[in-house]
Order: sequence, then structure tokens, then C-alpha cells
Amino acid sequence: MSLPPPLPDLIIASPVAKNRHYRWYRAMTRIQIPSWLFVTVAMIWALGILAGYLFSDDQLDKESEKIALHAWDRTLRVNDALKDAPDWQKWMLNYDDTPDTLEMAADSFSLLAEEKLLGKKGELAFAIMKRELGEKSDLERGRTWQQKAFDHQPLNPKQWQRWQLDLDDGKVTWWDLQLVKSYAASTKDQRFLDEVERENQKTKSSMSMAAYAYAAVWALVILGLMLLRPAWRQVRSLLRQRKMDQRFHYPLHWSLKFVFTLFFLSEIFADEISSRLQILHLSFEEEFLPSVINDTIWRMIPALLMMGVLFRHPKVLIEQFGLNQKPRWPLILAVFALLSLFDPMLSSLIDASGSIDPTLGIDPMENGWRGLCYGLLSACVMAPVMEELIFRGFLMNPLLRKWGFWIAAFVTTLLFAISHYYDLYGTISVGLFGFSAAAIYYLTRSLTNTIILHVIYNFTITLPVWLIFHHQA
Repeated sequence: MSLPPPLPDLIIASPVAKNRHYRWYRAMTRIQIPSWLFVTVAMIWALGILAGYLFSDDQLDKESEKIALHAWDRTLRVNDALKDAPDWQKWMLNYDDTPDTLEMAADSFSLLAEEKLLGKKGELAFAIMKRELGEKSDLERGRTWQQKAFDHQPLNPKQWQRWQLDLDDGKVTWWDLQLVKSYAASTKDQRFLDEVERENQKTKSSMSMAAYAYAAVWALVILGLMLLRPAWRQVRSLLRQRKMDQRFHYPLHWSLKFVFTLFFLSEIFADEISSRLQILHLSFEEEFLPSVINDTIWRMIPALLMMGVLFRHPKVLIEQFGLNQKPRWPLILAVFALLSLFDPMLSSLIDASGSIDPTLGIDPMENGWRGLCYGLLSACVMAPVMEELIFRGFLMNPLLRKWGFWIAAFVTTLLFAISHYYDLYGTISVGLFGFSAAAIYYLTRSLTNTIILHVIYNFTITLPVWLIFHHQA
């Protein structure tokens, strides 16, 4: 009879607690999952992933017009505000002084029109974009103040008041401002110009903050590049340790099929709970808070379930995943810098031939200050901790023990990438990050480093995007 695998070296306060944990750990390592059960659960999970790609939130629906109006309003406003901005701000925010941005916006609304998803506001925006591009345009609906301004007819006091109310409520958009500037020039009505200038100043304020945020990101990238040499010394030292210990002793002797079956089941259970919570949302007038709770629960369930089954004592998890180790900052910042430099090149290569997303991938949940809190909680706290525990912790360890680094890194990177429901560029970008995190974990044996890298990477995306698209929403 073979002896059970040894209990990981760990100081647990009570001998009773240590014995209890040992019995639980030994029971978990002896579980053998039948192949038919593993294949069945894996297929159910894979079908769920496939359905997520086919029927994901990226598909155009009735809300797409509203999101596209907001996304392109902010994009065109910032692009116009950058005309007189310093050169460094133009570079930071990727200023385009050609009509390409406006043409992309018009193409986006043309796609929405083909899908019959344009309402009155969308038709107005589309018509003004076409006119700004020098193309024939008209408005088919209503005789609002916009219609009169479009036709250069004088506004009566009631329509002028309506314009002011829209302005005060933050409902005036880029196409409204283009309309009003054209109207003021043709009718010599100067009442609008002060209001237009005030809107431009608000846009410039957000644009400047976003530019400074991107400047801080690039400063962090430069710091990472300066740390490449010490990071490389760390890598060589860690590689020597791995070569000296090629048969690395992994004290976590769970069955591979058992861990992956548990992962698939926890993901399926989380999706089911999330779907039921979304149905309950219909009974709430306020959508924001239930959505935040749903997102948090959905992210936490898989990691907490696997943690509860595989680790009876939290100190085991902390020690075995290296969460008690100090961060290796040169390695973390150097990898972040390389990822940040490679990502724009990847984007230019893939997006050059890619299709346009009319909504620009904008999440309306992130509008305003509470949206920033939600974005930071979801993308910069919950996602890094939970995803690193699952993919570089629970899944990668048994793969490393059985097949070594390359297969372990490939499998976990593949699962990590396809679980995010992104387009081709997003999937490759996430996959590159996942492989980098897998390499860092293999070298350092510490999830502390991968979690910090994940937090920095997501934060440098979340904050600048919020300043451009959601700050004034």
C-alpha cells in the first residue's frame, strides 16, 4: 500500500487543527474522477464558453445605439479638443488630424442603421456626421430644435430654452455642437457660442487629465525598461534554481482530473447563479447596485469554491502559493513595460483589418464616480486576485507537477484567454499577459508577483479610459 503524499511543511497553531487538515488533504488527494464525468463536465463548460461568444454582450441590441452615441460623442469631442493641444498630449491620446475618426463614427452608425437599431437621436447624429463629411444628409423625424438648426431656421424662445435645458442636463453632444456652430455662423446668432466654448473647456479638462494619466503610465513603462537588467539577473538566478531542482517537489498532489473537474463545475455554477441574479434585477428600479453585486459574486464563486474544497486551512494556501513572499519589483515592472510596448503593435496589426464595434467596447456601468469605484473593484481588485488564484494557482500547480512548464503555461493561458469573451485582438492580448504571468509564477513560485502585475496592468487601462469616456457621464 502506497503512502499518502506528505503534508506540506506548515506551522498550524493547534496539533488538532493540523491533524484535521491532514485528514482532509489526504482525502482530497485520493479522489479519482471517472473519465466520463470529466469529459461531460468539460463539454458542458465548453458549450457555455461557445454560447458566450455567440450571444455575448458584444452583439448589437437595442442598447447599442445609446452606448454608441455616448462612445462616439466622447471620441469626437476629444479629437476636436486635441487640435489646439500641446504635441505631447496629441501623442499620448493618439490624435488623428484626418477625417478617419469621423468616417469610422459614420461607418459605425451606418452599421446600426443596417441593423435597424437607430432611433431619433441616432439618425440625427448620423445625418450631421454625413454633412460634416460633405455627403448628402437629411433628417426624417420631427421638427425639434435640432431640425430647425439643421435647416438654418431661426429658433423661437421655446426652442432656445429647450437647447439650454439639454445643455444643463449634459445631453448636448458633439453633433449638437457642430450643428449649433454651423447655425450660429449662418444666422449670426451669437447666443450659442459662449455655451459651445464652455462645453469645449469641459472636454479639454477631461482630455488633459487623461493625457496626464497616460503620461504616468508611460513613466511607469520607462521605469520598467530601466529595470530590465536587474530583472534579467533575477530571471537567470531563478532559472538556475529551477535547473538545480528540475524535479521540483510539489506538495500539492491533487489529481489533475479532479482539479479541472472542480474548476469546470465551479464556473458552471457561477454562471448559473449569475443568470438567476440577472432575472432578479428586473424587479429593481436601480440597476447599478444589483449589477455590481452580481459581478462580484460571479467573480468570487469559482475561486472560493475551489479554495474551500482544496484547502481546509487558509495558511496552507498562503504558503503554498507564495502569498507570503515579498514582491520582485524589477521583474514585475520589466514585464509590465514589455507588455505595454507590445500591445499597441498588436492592436495596429489586428485592428487594421478588423471590423468596427459601434460601441467601442464601452461599459455604461462605469459612468460617473460610482462607475470608477465599480471599475476599480471589478478590474483592479476582484479580477486580479480571483483569476490568479484559479489559473496560476489551482490549475497550474498540478499541470506543472505532471507535465512541466510549457504545457502548464499553454493550457492555463488558453483557458484564461478564452474565458474573457474578447475579439481576436483582445484574446491574443489577454493570452500574452496570461503566458507572462505563468512564466513569472513558474520562476518565483509566488502569486504575489502575478497579482501585483495584474493589478498594475488593469489599472493603467481602467483609469485613462474612465477619464475619457466616463468622467463627465
